[in-house]
Amino acid sequence: MLREGQYVSTGQNLFTIYKSGRMIAEFALPADIAAAVKPGSRVLIGQGDQLNFVTVDLLEPLFANGEKFNRARVYLNKQLPAGQLLTAYIPVYFKESWWVPASAIVKLGRDNVIFRREGNTYRAVKVRTGAAAGGRCNCWKP
Repeated sequence: MLREGQYVSTGQNLFTIYKSGRMIAEFALPADIAAAVKPGSRVLIGQGDQLNFVTVDLLEPLFANGEKFNRARVYLNKQLPAGQLLTAYIPVYFKESWWVPASAIVKLGRDNVIFRREGNTYRAVKVRTGAAAGGRCNCWKP
């Protein structure tokens, strides 16, 4: 991906035009957020003061530089200048889950547990984890 200030060499491909009538925007998503996004999900993209709703057309998992992430591809109907950086806002809904402090999740190898209070005792509950934000983590029963 080309960024402002990077050097390019003669003959280097900077971008590929698939169809001259439509532009493509690609966004890298962390794996925990991408689990809640699927093709057809609505995305709000912004460039400057303009905001537009579009849908995710393709979601592909990638592994690069030692990190797992997903790339979401969106076809844009409006013509925007090629090579511009866009910002995407993706509303993600988590049903039947808990937001707990990230420090409350105990990792036991492949499994994660939290301790849930039941009366005067605590019981370990096996959970799956998802998105994390603000020191809290989303988790649910598998």
